[in-house]
Amino acid sequence: MHTIRLPFTILKYIGIWKPNSWKSTWKGYQYDCWSLAVMMIMYSFVATELIAVVKLISDHYDEISDTLFLLLTTAGVSIKSMNFLANRDNMAHLGDMLLKSCCIPKNLNELKIQKKFDDVNRFVTLMCITMVYGNIMTMMTIPLLQSKEHRNLPFKTWLPYDTRSNSLNYWLSYLHQGLGLACCGTMGVMIVNIITGFMQQACAQFEILDSRWRNLPKIVEIARSRWSDSAADEHENIMLSQYIRHHIHVYEYMNEFVKTFNIIILVQFCVSSVVITISVYQMSIKSLGLEWFMVFGYAVSMLTEFFLYCWFGNEVTLKSMDFALKIYDTEWNLLNIKSWKLILFVTHRTRKPIVVRCYNYIVLSLDTYVNIIRLSYSAFNLIRSSAGT
Repeated sequence: MHTIRLPFTILKYIGIWKPNSWKSTWKGYQYDCWSLAVMMIMYSFVATELIAVVKLISDHYDEISDTLFLLLTTAGVSIKSMNFLANRDNMAHLGDMLLKSCCIPKNLNELKIQKKFDDVNRFVTLMCITMVYGNIMTMMTIPLLQSKEHRNLPFKTWLPYDTRSNSLNYWLSYLHQGLGLACCGTMGVMIVNIITGFMQQACAQFEILDSRWRNLPKIVEIARSRWSDSAADEHENIMLSQYIRHHIHVYEYMNEFVKTFNIIILVQFCVSSVVITISVYQMSIKSLGLEWFMVFGYAVSMLTEFFLYCWFGNEVTLKSMDFALKIYDTEWNLLNIKSWKLILFVTHRTRKPIVVRCYNYIVLSLDTYVNIIRLSYSAFNLIRSSAGT
């Protein structure tokens, strides 16, 4: 993928994004085996968590929250990864839409705009990786600080054998949980950064379009000084038509984006709201210590992922709304009457800004983020009052 390179590169190494050139080669078959091994580790980890939760429901209902908040996240990642693989062609199409001639930067200023958003995506990706792997290391370190006689596995999972009487069983299970968590964490955070990366590309296109509209009167003025009036007017109309098609193309791009990632965004919102609630509840009943900081870091990671969706979705909406003001601020009075009519068409189109929706129910905006936090806090109060704490 020519855009959003870092997340796609990491997914390539963990077996989720096979290069197109490897599809029918020996490398491709090796890659499929690697992908199968990674998916087996991840799904077997989720399966052992699920069985453990089912057993806790029947035996130790009061302990279910210790396992449930992680199960929801890993199960959510499993669903998102399957949907991600199923939508590979759609994502490739989104990347191809950004390769249209109207979307490619054509001067130094536009290259700077593109680089700015590429750098933002890279920074956010590295920040999320650091946060997620910091939490993973904390989770995996806690058992190592326990005495050998009372050492537990990092997570409560169902296993068909005893890990206390046999150290080999324990360390094999420890390794399985660590690898499973690493796979889930990496896939989850990369999918988040790919989705937000595509939204960042839409923001970049709006800024590139803004730059072209601001420069249009200057280009027309230079053309009129060199060419005849009829030739200059024809050049002006051609350029303006290209900018209008570019604007329409960005709207079409975002429509394809919503169709591609509807399910993943819905799963993320459902899982995040529940996990945040359970994490806050866990923090309220645990004493201050390493486990408390582990849950705190986990909650911060989920809030951050959730915030990234809402922030960049909100940015797309703001960029599309501001575009009408940017058009008005240009020296449009220097253009011909036909161009004025075309400008009226564009300003009419901008009355309906891009709103990133998921199944017309969930809007990616900062207001949604605040509302979900409030809902999670209300659910936390309900759980705490029902538990009598």
